[in-house]
Amino acid sequence: MIRRHVLRRISIFAGLLVVGTGLALYHIKYQVGQMREQIGRVNQEIVTLTESTHILQAEWGYLNRPERLKKLSAQYTDLKPIKVVQLASFEDYTGVRAKKDKRIVLAKVEE
Repeated sequence: MIRRHVLRRISIFAGLLVVGTGLALYHIKYQVGQMREQIGRVNQEIVTLTESTHILQAEWGYLNRPERLKKLSAQYTDLKPIKVVQLASFEDYTGVRAKKDKRIVLAKVEE
């Protein structure tokens, strides 16, 4: 009798274990499917954003053409190219002698 009772408990436990494992595997499979769909959406979004970035870079290059910017500058501003007499050293402005780097050049504003 004891053996039969123990076997029955083991059988019930094994059955519950199989059912629980099946439910857990189904749940995990469902989650994996959702994650794959999400990865697909993210990958598609990456492709779309990459294409948009390429388009924006091309537009930026087109809009920043030097001849176009020169024309717009002449049309909308009074900016003129800097003259050589406008160049000054750091010392001319501050009275402080710059160290060894003489490449620092500032523009003087003519009044």
